[in-house]
Amino acid sequence: MALATLAGMLLAGNAAMAAESPDPHLTKELAGTELTYHYEGGRRYEVRFSANSITWHRLDVPGREWEGPVEYVARKIGPNRYFVNWRRPERTEFITVYYDFEQRVMYTSALLEGRDRHFESAKIVALKRP
Repeated sequence: MALATLAGMLLAGNAAMAAESPDPHLTKELAGTELTYHYEGGRRYEVRFSANSITWHRLDVPGREWEGPVEYVARKIGPNRYFVNWRRPERTEFITVYYDFEQRVMYTSALLEGRDRHFESAKIVALKRP
């Protein structure tokens, strides 16, 4: 019983510490960023970031509507370099993207619709930063 109480106190303390000390590398710097990119396999997208969400439009499929908004989390890993992650549980999708705005490239690792693996690089062909 004492061990369980101690474990509970440690977990509660860690949760409180995490709430007080957010990860200093998580960022909202992408808010207002708009970019267009073309994957090596032919897919093309336009993406817009707000402070808390991302929306995107697939350009290579005529008539396709904008999708999102979906909450994302971004980690700054260097000047103009970010890891960004979002998920869409209703479609069993989990997406992680590495953006390098200086080199104008990005790399994606994603599980789409719970079955399709997407592991490609893309060239950023248009970039607007606030």
